[in-house]
Amino acid sequence: MAFLNAALLLTLLLSPLRLLADSASSKHRMVTKLAEGVYEIRHQDAPDHFSQGNTAVIVGDTGVLVVDSCYLPSSAREDITQIRQWTNKPVGYLLNTHWHNDHIQGNAAYAEAFPGITIVAQTETAMLMALRVGSYLSEYPHRMERFQQELESGKDPSGRPLTEEEKEDLKNAVAGGRAASEAVSAEFQGLKVKVPAIAFDHELDLDLGNREVQLKYLGRGNTVGDAVAYLPKQKILIAGDLVDSPVPYLYGGFPMEQIATLKRMDELDFETLVPAMAACSKGKHLCNRRSSL
Repeated sequence: MAFLNAALLLTLLLSPLRLLADSASSKHRMVTKLAEGVYEIRHQDAPDHFSQGNTAVIVGDTGVLVVDSCYLPSSAREDITQIRQWTNKPVGYLLNTHWHNDHIQGNAAYAEAFPGITIVAQTETAMLMALRVGSYLSEYPHRMERFQQELESGKDPSGRPLTEEEKEDLKNAVAGGRAASEAVSAEFQGLKVKVPAIAFDHELDLDLGNREVQLKYLGRGNTVGDAVAYLPKQKILIAGDLVDSPVPYLYGGFPMEQIATLKRMDELDFETLVPAMAACSKGKHLCNRRSSL
């Protein structure tokens, strides 16, 4: 297939049109079998309306790799129960595709369930996890008061006027109610995010026993340290937040560099692309089949 040119990629990144019949929001948990021993788990949104990143599970003859541990520890524990129904092999590796909370806050649940687990991330991601996530967890119980203040003032903490989209996001968060926020806050109480034990700069190959998985850093995009997991034999690419529905999240990202990163991604020989947000029903939608790109 011909490579995507920059103009088309920019359209996919920035177009306000709904390109897919799906969205980042999810009211139900959904499991999709992508190949023998390879699964994607889409999580129900948290009670505070925060979306939870997808989790991928790759089972080999000797062990299991999990890609991203989602936002709520309770959701991670539900995934662990599911994995134990699929296999009695241990989860030996957990890849965090990037440092955002909805991809890493279940790490501790996996470490508790599988004491021998090795958590892996790209070097920049590992550094940012150590620097930023603790403050988010400590500030979370006060978020509703902060959101309400921002809505009333129409400005963010730095004094910048809020956009209409940002106001709508805040309204949705406040509409979730204090009870929902307190329920999530209770999950985070005392939570210490497990940081990666192994960090790689560009590439790390894992052997799960008759199943090769290549972890790759293809360039900056959604964050400074986005990693992907590639199964060359099954032609499956797990993209993290480099690919979302309906368009990538660009709030703190690198849009122009992401174009080049997606072009490098497109050079890989894959048929199924697993996004960080939206369902992955094999054979449907932009997020799943290379032919749709």
